[in-house]
Formats: sequence, C-alpha cells, structure tokens
Amino acid sequence: MNTHQTSNANQRKSGCCCAGKSSISSAAPDTNSVSRSSQPLHQLQVQGATCGGCVKSIEHTLKSVSGVSEASMDLA
Repeated sequence: MNTHQTSNANQRKSGCCCAGKSSISSAAPDTNSVSRSSQPLHQLQVQGATCGGCVKSIEHTLKSVSGVSEASMDLA
C-alpha cells in the first residue's frame, strides 16, 4: 500500500494541507483598522491555520460566501 497516496487523499478530503482542524470565532473589530467605507468589516480569529496553504484555503472559502467582497488573512 502506498501511504503517500493515502496522505494526499486525506489532504484533498479536508480541503487543507494541514492534518489538524481549524476553528473560527468572532473578534471585536479593531477600531484603528476599520475603514470608513459603507461596507461592514468583520474580523475573525482563526485557530489551527499554520501555513500558506491554510491561508489560501480559508481566504478562498470566505470569498465564496455571498456578500463577501474581500477576505485576507495574516498568520501573525
């Protein structure tokens, strides 16, 4: 049995390159970074994202939500 193929299959199923699960919770907006646009700003705390692949997957998923015009994530 080729374990590399099994690992890749698990990665595709989870939608992320990391084996762990991430969790998302709302955070109070940072008033210093809130723009003065008519669009509401929502900030989320995401736990469990550990690499660029996680960031790309989360940003892509958020952008696919109806009403979301922009999504960005910083691992810091």
